[in-house]
Amino acid sequence: MTATDDQEARLRLMESSIVRIEAAVEKVAEAVQIMARLEAQNMLTQDAIKRAQAEIDEVRRRSESKQEDFDVRVRAMEVSMPQLKEGRGWVAQAAGIVLGAVLAAVVGMVVIKSSAPVAVAPVAAPSR
Repeated sequence: MTATDDQEARLRLMESSIVRIEAAVEKVAEAVQIMARLEAQNMLTQDAIKRAQAEIDEVRRRSESKQEDFDVRVRAMEVSMPQLKEGRGWVAQAAGIVLGAVLAAVVGMVVIKSSAPVAVAPVAAPSR
């Protein structure tokens, strides 16, 4: 082999290396583009997560407020419940008394009608 042949072999080797480097650079460029798109999508996803978290926090705040209102209303009902039970008992007793009186009156009317007629002595007309 001569020096020229040796130089040509080295040039061919360098050319093939350059071709491989160019292919690798193209792949790196494609990978960088993909990473840029993924980064953009990641930023959009992070923004969406932040918005969703803000909405969740707002819903949580409103539900806690409603829970507090509910607790206040339940406490008020618990305080008034004994009075309600007492009033309901009075109404039930009054209804029982009225029903008992009506029933006693009906029974009394039936007993009086069905009893044997009382013999009444004829009254003579006064003489003049």
